[in-house]
Parts: sequence; structure tokens; C-alpha cells
Amino acid sequence: MKIDLISDEAYAVSGIRVEHIAGRKFCVFDVEATGPDEKEDCITQIGAVLLDPLSKTGPCSTMNAEEMG
Repeated sequence: MKIDLISDEAYAVSGIRVEHIAGRKFCVFDVEATGPDEKEDCITQIGAVLLDPLSKTGPCSTMNAEEMG
């Protein structure tokens, strides 16, 4: 994985590859942070979506904070 700083407020992530992703169950995370520096910045929000190609209720499932306990 490679992270390139574009500016003080933006960065790009590249070089991530997952073999046979279409047939796998996985979770996609969206992390909002004050910046990319783990020593100075912090996470402000986290979102997640569970993608399951074998799900009988559809291709996507979500879970909110109340369902997580």
C-alpha cells in the first residue's frame, strides 16, 4: 500500500489489491480523520458496509450503532 500526500488536506491511497474480490464477503470502511498523521491527527467518524455476495437479502448489508450493541 502507498499513501501520497496531495496537499495538507488530501492524500491518495494506491497499491491495494484483493484477489477474487467479487466472490468474497468483506467489509468496506470509510474513516474520516483530521489528517493522515497518526501522531497529530485523530479519527472523527467511521462508517462500514458489509458486502456479501451470498446474502439472501441483497448484495449489501449495513449495521448501525444500536444493532452493534
